[in-house]
Amino acid sequence: MENLLSIFLGIGLSAACGFRIFIPFLILGITSSMGLLDLDPNFEWISSTLFIIIFAAFSLAEIIGYFNPWIDNMLDTVATPLSIIAGIILSLSVITGFDPIIHWAIAIIIGGGITANFQFLSVKARSVSSVFSSGFGNPVISGLELLISIMLSILSILFPLIAFLFIIVLIISLFAILRNAKARLNEKF
Repeated sequence: MENLLSIFLGIGLSAACGFRIFIPFLILGITSSMGLLDLDPNFEWISSTLFIIIFAAFSLAEIIGYFNPWIDNMLDTVATPLSIIAGIILSLSVITGFDPIIHWAIAIIIGGGITANFQFLSVKARSVSSVFSSGFGNPVISGLELLISIMLSILSILFPLIAFLFIIVLIISLFAILRNAKARLNEKF
């Protein structure tokens, strides 16, 4: 059961990483440094004071960047591949109890895949917002993404199974919203 919970934790943190890359690292680092969560020994550096400070600085820069409608789309170009790598690293750091080959396979497939899906949905949401609001709605989208990343990171650490169920609902909801927006866009043009 502990192995399954660690997979749910990895899924939750990876999903949060699809919205903001550094927030899940920051929250994981803080909770791990407080002794609330054990990391894989190879990833204990995440909870070091130096890396917590680095994650905090990068989180602040990322937040500021995404609240600027002209910078957020440029950030997505860099953030998309980085978020997938970050999702894999987060999964590797918390998923435990597996043979190394299976451990890496789970992290790449689940961690990278979940992050890629949420990053795609996030980029799509901002692009739809740009079309409908000329970019002025993007800070609202960015605020929601930030809130989801924080909430999902904390929820994943405290209640991994509930976070997993929330992710399923979130995926279904986001796809429905984007499908409706696309239909409205097609009607408009």
